Amino acid sequence: MEKAGTGIQRITNACKANGNNCIFDFTDAFWITIESNKDVGVNVGVNVGVNSVLDHIKTHQPISAKSLSKYFDKVTQRTIERWIKQLKEDGKIVFKGSPKTGGYYAK
Repeated sequence: MEKAGTGIQRITNACKANGNNCIFDFTDAFWITIESNKDVGVNVGVNVGVNSVLDHIKTHQPISAKSLSKYFDKVTQRTIERWIKQLKEDGKIVFKGSPKTGGYYAK
């Protein structure tokens, strides 16, 4: 029981020990974003899920939100919609076509 309730502090300590920064988000669910201070060829500070959605859109465009949620079956529809919204706000994707038959395209 001596480690009960210390998970966040242990994660924070492990990140700092490896030269990384942790950002915790408790808004809709429990999310941890780990910002790498090392150049490892990834977008630093960008959510891994968002990057995965963007990569999938790039290789399967046009694609609907419903198709994305089928591909990412372990992620809720709401989370997919939030990631899509973030990508649209960042100007990385655009929706083209009618609401029924259109899809998302990478810019």
